[in-house]
Amino acid sequence: MLGRLVTVFLIQTIDSGSTTFTLLVPTVNLPPSKVANITTEGIATLHKFAVVKPPRGQTELCAVDKLDGTARFVEF
Repeated sequence: MLGRLVTVFLIQTIDSGSTTFTLLVPTVNLPPSKVANITTEGIATLHKFAVVKPPRGQTELCAVDKLDGTARFVEF
């Protein structure tokens, strides 16, 4: 299982495409310390679009970044 995907728009226009960032959130079973190091990936995607002259060929370009961080249990 991949975990969860969380996607947000970084740039969004009506007539010239958009840029999104997707974070792959892994499933984590926390140890008794309630803290664990994690490694995952983020994907920045440029979505090409044009109203007047639609782009030819590939319309999405992706860049993958390795991310390191910490998962921890937090009470609100």
